[in-house]
Amino acid sequence: MSARSHDELVATASVAGVHLDDRYVTLAAEAMAVWWEEVVAVRRLNLGGMADSAPLEPRTAPLVHPLHRVPASNSAHRPTTTKGRPTDLADCTATELLGLFARRTASPTEALNACLARIERVDAHVNAVMHVAEHEARAQARVSDQRWLAGEARALEGVPYGLKDNISTRGIPTTGGSKVLATHVPESSAFAVQRLEDAGAVMAAKLATTEFACGGALSPWYGAVRNPWDLDRFSGSSSSGPGAAVAARLVPFALGTDTLGSIRVPASCTGVVGWKPTYGAVSRRGVMPLSWTMDHVGPLARTVEDAARVLQVISALDTADESSYEGARADLLDALGQSDLTGLRIGIARAFYEPLADSLVVSSMDHVVDVLQACGGTIIDVEIDHLEHAFGAGWLALLCEGASLHEDVWTRPDDYDPGLVFRLLVGKLAPATDYVRALRMRTLLQNSFQRAFDSVDAVLFPGMVSSSPRYDDLFFDVNGTKHALQKMHARFTAPGNVTGLPALCLPSGSGRNNMPVAFQVYAPAHRDDVCARIGQAFQQQTDHHQVVPTSLDALLRR
Repeated sequence: MSARSHDELVATASVAGVHLDDRYVTLAAEAMAVWWEEVVAVRRLNLGGMADSAPLEPRTAPLVHPLHRVPASNSAHRPTTTKGRPTDLADCTATELLGLFARRTASPTEALNACLARIERVDAHVNAVMHVAEHEARAQARVSDQRWLAGEARALEGVPYGLKDNISTRGIPTTGGSKVLATHVPESSAFAVQRLEDAGAVMAAKLATTEFACGGALSPWYGAVRNPWDLDRFSGSSSSGPGAAVAARLVPFALGTDTLGSIRVPASCTGVVGWKPTYGAVSRRGVMPLSWTMDHVGPLARTVEDAARVLQVISALDTADESSYEGARADLLDALGQSDLTGLRIGIARAFYEPLADSLVVSSMDHVVDVLQACGGTIIDVEIDHLEHAFGAGWLALLCEGASLHEDVWTRPDDYDPGLVFRLLVGKLAPATDYVRALRMRTLLQNSFQRAFDSVDAVLFPGMVSSSPRYDDLFFDVNGTKHALQKMHARFTAPGNVTGLPALCLPSGSGRNNMPVAFQVYAPAHRDDVCARIGQAFQQQTDHHQVVPTSLDALLRR
């Protein structure tokens, strides 16, 4: 990473055995210039005094960090659902569909038909769907119809959903958003997909991703995923397909992956809920890897309640995944019943986010604080050391680990997205010392959060620095100043990946150009239930998650 100039980069690449077209080298040099300050800042830190072991190592971490003065959950409480049948079942949440199925007001086959019709009507404009699994989904829905009639319904029986296309599905194409794998059909499904299948969920569609979750925002093979709020705007990072599909009501929920914010950034862009669970809570077996230290699998949905139902199903020990957590898991559905936040201490990291965020994002965070205080929460300002280095350390680790997983890129670069090639080139040429320092930063940040959790039970951040930028620009507008998307989009999400802490992102209002903005709830390791409790309380008091995206509303009126 010490080679900043184009000529130095060419020489370094040659030594590494990488010989690329000049355009890739130019793009990599520009990318290095963007991240240079970040890398130098981490280099200057004195990391020698850090502990040798991290508190969040998988398979050995304690179940919980004890909460202070938090009332016990009411295990008898379960969320209620709306009564009556809506005009279009595609507009229902997963929880609403389950209620309709239970009352025999609607069937899984009818719900699937509504989602397939919505995909046919809307996706030509949104471009979120890679493959419709109509034949397989109809067979699954028929089974679910019978199970409801027989009184044998499972946790998500008959609910349609979508999958990011880097998550393997048996007998159904899984491309990773790459033309290199355009005809790839896995022989087995990912562990998380099998868990959903065992719970009765119906996989309706494979959803768009940037190439191997690391390519450019505009895929050269499949085009841009359009934001249902404004079709000219960015719909998020690599889980853009799941985010846009859920926002456009193509499916009630979807699974995505999050390595530096790729569940939560799309959630923030498209006004839905995105949940990156604790590292190791959800198995990554059968998911195309990008970074073994930071990859996570999690749900996107329109409500915290739906996301919790899904996460409750897919969070389980997988002995075939070395990162899978062996301890007990908190009951997320119990947490949904605790709308009273009295006794819960909620930290807010104003000193970190206010200098970076647009004024409308800051105002939205003030609104969040007001709502959570009204629910009984105690708000405490907190400062977490070294947060400003999480983005640089996380990005460097991602690129280095990603480069090691895609060595074939250098032998056939023109078969890959140029955005992927130049990013991986940065990782390929980064000195090992910088990569090791990035990993050491993980421990430092984990310890900093642990100190914060000695005094609070959760910490709040915004979702992004501003609302979603336009595709023809890809710069954030922060109080009238433009900031490059790639340098700023994951500022508030990267700490969750670097530390492995759970982080829930949900809509909190409108920012510039009436686009959604969001906030995140970070909690101690394996306390995803705390995220659920705070998020559910907020959504019970607000209606941001119920607003129909403006472009979608216009499309449905045509």
